[in-house]
Amino acid sequence: MKYGKVTLQRPERSVSKYLAPALDVYVVEVREHPSTLVNNEQPIHWRLITSHPIESLEKAKEIILWYTKRWLIEQIFRLLKKQGLDLTESLAHKYETLSRLAVVGLIAAVRALQMVTARDNPDNTPASIAFSKEEIKIMETLNSTLKGRTEIQKNPHPPKTLAITVWVIARLGGWKSYSKSERAPGPITFFNGLKRLQNYIDLTIMIYGVDNSP
Repeated sequence: MKYGKVTLQRPERSVSKYLAPALDVYVVEVREHPSTLVNNEQPIHWRLITSHPIESLEKAKEIILWYTKRWLIEQIFRLLKKQGLDLTESLAHKYETLSRLAVVGLIAAVRALQMVTARDNPDNTPASIAFSKEEIKIMETLNSTLKGRTEIQKNPHPPKTLAITVWVIARLGGWKSYSKSERAPGPITFFNGLKRLQNYIDLTIMIYGVDNSP
């Protein structure tokens, strides 16, 4: 990681004569370490330009952290577009219909990103923070069908926690927990897993009705 101040000169043919002759900005360059790469992916290499003064390593790290948060916005767009809900290809033309689809899509996208956050921070947070008791019951049933015989193929998390549901949804989305060469499940995997979970929920309600027992 590198950081420092640079001065940008005003163009000779400026769009406005009132612009300052020069502008001081700060640049942070950060490159991913090769040891963190998965398979043949290219290392992350960012050059970030900011007006925030950077005079220490800690401030440079803070700027990088801020930028990583912007990726959440990009992930939401990704989930709403072709790889996820494919909202841009919707046949709906009315504003009201598109608005409803967008809201439904945002809810699904945020839920998928919630799974990503829980994946990176496994703890004993209760599953009820994100799922209803009916959804949790269905995932408990699915869990027994998704795990394998060896320890590495089993769900390692405590019952009724958010972490155990994240494992189930990732498996439903196509993630193979036993493959060490496979990267951690991402937003698209969780998005697909949540769609499959919803299919199971709809099928269960159709066959058995809604269970309101504790």
